[in-house]
Amino acid sequence: MNAQHAISTQQVLLFHQISTAELDFVRADRGGASRSNISITTHPIKETPSGSVIGAGRLLSEFDKQALRDFLNGEEEMKSGWIPENIMMMNSKRMVWYVPSKVRPMHFLTKDGSNHHLVSWASMVFCFDANKGLRVAAYMGNRRPRLDQKLFHAPIWNVDSQGRLCAGSNTTTQEISIEAMQVWETAVFNSNFSHKNHNNVLAVDTPYLKFIKQKSKSGESITAKELTPINKTLQAWVEEK
Repeated sequence: MNAQHAISTQQVLLFHQISTAELDFVRADRGGASRSNISITTHPIKETPSGSVIGAGRLLSEFDKQALRDFLNGEEEMKSGWIPENIMMMNSKRMVWYVPSKVRPMHFLTKDGSNHHLVSWASMVFCFDANKGLRVAAYMGNRRPRLDQKLFHAPIWNVDSQGRLCAGSNTTTQEISIEAMQVWETAVFNSNFSHKNHNNVLAVDTPYLKFIKQKSKSGESITAKELTPINKTLQAWVEEK
């Protein structure tokens, strides 16, 4: 074999089978929490006068696990960078983040033409799932939502009763990454809303455009009484099948 094409092994993974007795001990130590009976360690390869040997190992870190998942899924290694404080969860299949209430434009494209209103948007939770696409929901308050946070239907058009966004001609992405968050936020906040997709957009009888115009004129935020509850917590909504 040509030397420049030689394969040099630098590291190995060892899979360890945990015995039933050992597994019961680990579960008891963790308060009964479930745990796989397989453990994986990573070991450097060291060169010695007598040949290559496997060095001392360590358990895989979360970074190691993500890199291994990316490799097995045929994806590029996750880029290093600062994690935004508003991201709540990210893995190879799903990411969840929140956007606190903020005054920003809301755009409409109706039979009467385009119109724009400066309103205080509700605080929103974004959930992008590789199988379901993007879903959005609203919550009260501006802080990081809790797992048991009560959610409401997002008070915007172009979203169905499951929270799925009809993106129209907006740019979207199938990536799960920090950069993808901005793509989806732009698709929502810069949308030209044209229609409602379900009847729970608001919990009041006021026509939607009239409601938005009133909020724009008064500068008032949307209240809980004006939102329709989803009757699910944040965790249940994110994990629903």
